[in-house]
Amino acid sequence: MGEAVLIRWLAVLWCLLVLGLTYPAPAAETDAPQDGPQTSHSQDELRKKEPESEKGEDPKAEALKSLQVHGDYTFIPLPAFAYSRNEGYWIGALMPILKANDKGELEHILAPQYLHNRYIGETVSLNYFGYPSDNEQYSAVASYSTKIQRDIDLAYKNVATHRRYQCK
Repeated sequence: MGEAVLIRWLAVLWCLLVLGLTYPAPAAETDAPQDGPQTSHSQDELRKKEPESEKGEDPKAEALKSLQVHGDYTFIPLPAFAYSRNEGYWIGALMPILKANDKGELEHILAPQYLHNRYIGETVSLNYFGYPSDNEQYSAVASYSTKIQRDIDLAYKNVATHRRYQCK
């Protein structure tokens, strides 16, 4: 029972941290250049001012501008819901953290996740996906549940050779 309480408190603290990082106080828009560190080129292009006639017309562009960006890292907080016939409902949250390389291409994804299920209990997992080149992919997923489920999955895939190596 102590593990479940500890994991719930850690999940609450994590959610508060996520909300604090991803929803800063709104800043007034000005035409003057901003001081401080610049974001990656791809995010700068998204944040350029639109002509007055196009403002507010593209909700997808507005959604992309609302993502929290720190240098080459992009944070995307998401709710998590699932249902399966055997396990019932799952509810929780995850926050993918995307890391771009110098060219602005996606290279790493780190996605911590918290889920609750009445049968499995509190589950925390850490998902990592790496894309070092066009041909290589690797992943590592570690999951810990308070009741019965504990997993570590490692995988490496080289698309050029059509080989896949997986450890479970």
